[in-house]
Amino acid sequence: MPMNKSLERLCCVITEIVSPAPGHSTNEEEYLLHCRALIEEECNGIKNFLVEEVVHQARKERVLELLIQHYQSSLIHLIDTVAAWDTQKDANASALKSFLLLKLDDILSHIRCRYARYFNLNEKVPLQYLQLHKQQLAAKTKQLQKHLQKLGLAAELVTIVLQPLQTLISGKSHNSTYRDLSYFKMMLEELLSFTAEASCDKLCFEFCQVLIYINFNAHRFINYYIEHMFKAINYDDMPAKLETYSLQLKALNQLLTKPNAELITGSISVKQALQQWLQEEVIWLEKRAQYTLFPHRVPSIVNDEPALPKQKIATTLSVDDLACFIKLLVESGIIANKTDTELITIISQTFSTRKTENIAYKSLYNKYHSINPKSPAMVKDLLFKMIDTLRKLSLFFIMLPQFVPVDIAVDLL
Repeated sequence: MPMNKSLERLCCVITEIVSPAPGHSTNEEEYLLHCRALIEEECNGIKNFLVEEVVHQARKERVLELLIQHYQSSLIHLIDTVAAWDTQKDANASALKSFLLLKLDDILSHIRCRYARYFNLNEKVPLQYLQLHKQQLAAKTKQLQKHLQKLGLAAELVTIVLQPLQTLISGKSHNSTYRDLSYFKMMLEELLSFTAEASCDKLCFEFCQVLIYINFNAHRFINYYIEHMFKAINYDDMPAKLETYSLQLKALNQLLTKPNAELITGSISVKQALQQWLQEEVIWLEKRAQYTLFPHRVPSIVNDEPALPKQKIATTLSVDDLACFIKLLVESGIIANKTDTELITIISQTFSTRKTENIAYKSLYNKYHSINPKSPAMVKDLLFKMIDTLRKLSLFFIMLPQFVPVDIAVDLL
């Protein structure tokens, strides 16, 4: 991976300032001015180097991604180091500390905006940067709470919605990521926009629709919504109940959701969880109606899962990585099965992994809806290998004479 001396020199300068050698004074004004000039020069050097590398390495996506993320993590470490520097007894050092934090935050923000494609949103947010945004989030959270209470929204729902925000603001949430911060900013904007135009008619329903749109996939909210939906439709008239559930499912299928938004990364989305619950209720009601009309058709033995096929498709993946890969195919629209249950049943019965011959349905289901944090990186590497293989295949068959049979060509490859 290509490297630049500017980052290395910047680290050395900051280390010398924050942890000076014994007997070396860092309080002299001339020295401090020299440090400011050096930091300014090295920060500009980093920016120029990254611009050159993006042009030079334009076709090497993986190299660029690793480079940007290396600089990102290094700068976050430097910001944390400077933030921990005690300068209360020295006005000059305090001014230099503010300057350092400003320059480091500027270059990190520059990388995030200009190279957003490669920026790792799962990286920890620097403490100084987080404290600044906590103040803004706290003010907007209080504003949202007042609006929701004024509108008369159910206290339980208000508590469920505000709890993740209050956890972050209070400092109970450690190692908050850029993705978390970005989600909470978007969430507050959407909910404040809703409260500014909301009316008392169907308030709870419309508020929940916004939460589904922004994929507020907290388990408490999903359970709250299902519980209240069940209570609202819990009547004895089976045909009417089936019709209502079907209409709810139709409305949910047509509901738009915000792309790439999720409160809990890798967890099942609100829309998917509600769709699955409604689909299972509809299937159960349809079967129950059928058994009521035709009792002789009730099976004597109900098999939860069909018989396993004789031979399985063997893979070199682990169950975690297979679940992540399937999730990617579904989210990309390549697999278009309507229900997760149906898809996971087929996969668990058809595929085997590196260590598991018979994949347990529940295990695959849980891993599909709660992706292992290490799996995306592994799948990404696998995709890069597949792209390289595809490139080699394309070049090989372009250069191959047309009269060579395909089976011979494959043997040559």
